[in-house]
Amino acid sequence: MTGMTLLAARSNVRRLLDDNGQNKRYSDTAIDEALQASISSCVSDYATAGGDAFDTEVAVTTSTSGLGTITGHTLLVRTVQVTNGNTMYTLEPQLRSDRRQIDNTARNLLVEIVREYQLPTTTSHPLIGSGATTANTWMAFDQWVCASAALLIGITDNDKRPGLEKLEARGRASALGRDNTPTSLPLPDSDAYTLGYDGWWQRLGYVYTANQNASTIQLVARDSAWL
Repeated sequence: MTGMTLLAARSNVRRLLDDNGQNKRYSDTAIDEALQASISSCVSDYATAGGDAFDTEVAVTTSTSGLGTITGHTLLVRTVQVTNGNTMYTLEPQLRSDRRQIDNTARNLLVEIVREYQLPTTTSHPLIGSGATTANTWMAFDQWVCASAALLIGITDNDKRPGLEKLEARGRASALGRDNTPTSLPLPDSDAYTLGYDGWWQRLGYVYTANQNASTIQLVARDSAWL
């Protein structure tokens, strides 16, 4: 799937604001600021509603302090799995304020995240992506971002824009209606089911905490109340 370039997005926002004339009211800087804010809010709204188009799986290795670092800014941590040979086990999240003993063994993790996308500095690059590489976006989603940005800029005029508001609402409804696919339940672990646990890793008694500000994952022992 492909979306708009930054240049096309700027032109789209100007068209929505009826600002295509010679005497433009809004600078490229103002439009870019609104586009960046809209990218953050639209991707966040879509991801937290369950949409998975922007999910990315990254490999992380923890240190002996149980800490692993994710490269780049992370908007959302979806899942964390620890690998044991060719088998992966899903960990449960826990609040950092509830952590007790950290895991002191280096482990390999697969972490499903949603990244925080930054507006490109080159106008020919995709509106939502990394450099010249586009994200898994689509034209209708980018249109929602542009409509949201136009409303954000236009609020300074305090004018009613019912057509633009309807376009933004339609884009939001279309994007948020695109559910996580496929939706499924994990297969049971027969041995774990017999023992009353969820699997090998759960029997070890560890969960994970996430620090999205620092983009880190830390493995810690379950609180005694969990066991």
